Amino acid sequence: MKSILITVSIIITFICCVSLGERHDRDFLYKEFKDKTKSLDNIISWRNTIKADFQQNLQKLPESVKKIFIERADNVSKTVWEPLLAMEFLEFKIDGNRNHYEDKDFNRRNKLMDLVLGELLSDDSKYMNQIANGLWLILEESTWTWPAHLSMQKAGEGMPDSTQWVIDLGAGESSAYVAWIRLLLGDRLTKLSPMFVKRMDYELDRRIVDTFMNNDFKNWMGFEGQKVNNWNIWINTNILMTSLLTVNDTKRLDVIKRAVMSADNWLDWYGEDGGCDEGPSYWYEAAGRFIQFLYFLSSASGHQMDWSSKPIVKSIGDYIYKMHINADYFVNFADAHAKTVPDPSLVYHFGELFNNTVMKQFGSYLIALLGNEKFLLGDESRTDVRMHQFYMEMIAYNSLKSEVPKAPQPLESWFPDLQVITLRSEEGSAKGLFLGAKAGTNDESHNHNDVGNFVLYVNGLPALIDIGVGTYTKDTFGPHRYDIWTMQSQWHNTPTINGVQQKAGAQYVARNVTYNKTSAEFEANIAGAYPKEAQVKSWVRKLTFNRKANTVTMDENYSLDKFVEPFKVHFVTILNKSNDDQKNGDLVLEDKSVKLTM
Repeated sequence: MKSILITVSIIITFICCVSLGERHDRDFLYKEFKDKTKSLDNIISWRNTIKADFQQNLQKLPESVKKIFIERADNVSKTVWEPLLAMEFLEFKIDGNRNHYEDKDFNRRNKLMDLVLGELLSDDSKYMNQIANGLWLILEESTWTWPAHLSMQKAGEGMPDSTQWVIDLGAGESSAYVAWIRLLLGDRLTKLSPMFVKRMDYELDRRIVDTFMNNDFKNWMGFEGQKVNNWNIWINTNILMTSLLTVNDTKRLDVIKRAVMSADNWLDWYGEDGGCDEGPSYWYEAAGRFIQFLYFLSSASGHQMDWSSKPIVKSIGDYIYKMHINADYFVNFADAHAKTVPDPSLVYHFGELFNNTVMKQFGSYLIALLGNEKFLLGDESRTDVRMHQFYMEMIAYNSLKSEVPKAPQPLESWFPDLQVITLRSEEGSAKGLFLGAKAGTNDESHNHNDVGNFVLYVNGLPALIDIGVGTYTKDTFGPHRYDIWTMQSQWHNTPTINGVQQKAGAQYVARNVTYNKTSAEFEANIAGAYPKEAQVKSWVRKLTFNRKANTVTMDENYSLDKFVEPFKVHFVTILNKSNDDQKNGDLVLEDKSVKLTM
């Protein structure tokens, strides 16, 4: 069959008025744990230290912040505890809505956290009765698993089966939350009744510890060599916290060992470039949980366990500033949001581990973006009820006061394993153009069909964009995921070839991906992202970043087995079409702050 070869060049001008998916058997988390297991023998002393340090850091916070915490505790102490209803849980099975139940679940835990912080600050048992009520409600819940994740149990028909405990993100979160309350307020709860601590231990043991030790949750543990995502390190961090804070017999080391070995399964799928294929929004739940895992395990060992000599750990942290565009804009491939502020405390603790001034200053920059009080207080509708997270936030805040707020904004960052490139006109500045582009595969975690996609920003503001993801529903992680328009290649800056879009799956990948640093050229053959119906032999997309001319040139060089219909090259923009006269075929896109000529 005769091939058709056509070359197209599209010049986008700003006018100033490695193979993928390889497993690396590193296992260095377990090796360090195995060599230094004895360092965890002084766990009771460590718990006392952590408890005292939590209280000291809380008292160091600004008086204005402490006042707001007390006001929150006063306000919620007057409210009624809402019930979690069966039909709200079942709603996910009926119509896919997970929010009605989960919102009430989060609100219950947020209210309890407000009361706990108020109690720790006031130190007068004023809130203990309400704390006891809220804690008991959580201990009485039929499940800590979120409705959307109940498919992990073998039966149940949309409702929790009391004979099959499931450890998902929700169960992990609740376990660490209860464990922290036991540590911080266990003695005060015992004065009310010794049954509170006894019941906490009982529920943690049967729901979490025994379930963790006697089951292989294949979708996140990774013990059969399968690729796992942020669930793994997110849950394992909570399991680690539960074990370190509450498990008192010889079983503790067995639980920690299993969590460490499972966490290695997550780390083994990371490329050496440290790139997160789930995007910057999920860096928080992947790399962010990872630094918490390392922090608390190292702390409990008296800092004898140490992973600061591992370059990949540093690379996993550095990823987040390399994907930063300007202010709260980040490159948002996959299920990431264009506007986000990564938790500054996690950025800081990566910097602390490696004595990395760049990361510490970036953490300070992110705190400044949020505002000091907002960073510490969070949103009142927050879903984050992690006590260990708040503990690390307090440490970061009290430590970062001397750091100069600064965003690194590197000139270029190339992730050869992830196959992502970021380029900007001026280092340390948002002036001019910013380009973020990807090749990769359509089998990434939180995947969109977006091989060859790119985003373009002008003076730190969006011009050609990635739409991101909508509200999660039952379809988002089900067989109809790619019926959702935001997941489809035609809603990304990618071509539709012969009327055919890209498809999802491990076989749909880019090939011959290169980045030439000298010429600032990113090139990938994206034909492999399309099914055979597209009749495409080769589709080489080349993006050239020219800092002198302030342009990005996109060349599409392709060869078809058959011509069926004209191709479409999609550009998704937030800008409006200008009413200015068009010259030489130029298309001008603009709003009051940005002007882009194509």
